[in-house]
Amino acid sequence: MNSEAAQRLRITFGKQGTLKYTGNLDTAKIWERVLRRAQVPVLYTRGFTPRPRLQFATATPLGITSECELLDVWLRETVSPGALSERLTPLSPTDLSIGPACEVPVASPSLPTLVRAASYRIHFPDGLAPGQLAERVESRLRAETLPLRQEKMKRGKRQVAEKEARPLIRQLLTEDDRTLQATLATGERGNLRPRDLILLLGLAEEFTEIHRTKLWLTEGISES
Repeated sequence: MNSEAAQRLRITFGKQGTLKYTGNLDTAKIWERVLRRAQVPVLYTRGFTPRPRLQFATATPLGITSECELLDVWLRETVSPGALSERLTPLSPTDLSIGPACEVPVASPSLPTLVRAASYRIHFPDGLAPGQLAERVESRLRAETLPLRQEKMKRGKRQVAEKEARPLIRQLLTEDDRTLQATLATGERGNLRPRDLILLLGLAEEFTEIHRTKLWLTEGISES
């Protein structure tokens, strides 16, 4: 199917406002409408229910805003990547910000397989005790192990699993007593959600505002 594609573009976009509560499937539908309105020559799959050839790097966790999401789009005809943002922005929802686009090889690896980590800015708007955030971060970084207990429902039964989270924390830095910068493993080789990190810090009861600032692909981050 890739042989039918004339071009593959990688688009950077962001989700703000109410879109932070929109899941991946609904986000894909939004993109389908935007691309159709802009008359972008998107390549469709074959079969009884043809779908646009779109692929996201990774799902954005619900309730989290972002400025760095990545979308690959396969096209039937070539278009100018530089002009695509201006073409799409007027036709996009207010809370969907369209960033730059670049061309990638049509047959290059699947975008989700390239994702290795994601960076977040985690803000505690209600404030914490002076030094509390730094102390929690330092103690977790010193720990050799950080077991994370997770519960999920499967076939109507509650299942409990435990995983080791310490290798999944790539970087933790405090900006001040209210703001944390975190880079966490993301993707097929391991995944740690920002709310899991907050749980590990013992701050799950605190109100947080979380914003994803960067996705790290395999060519842009060293392996641990």
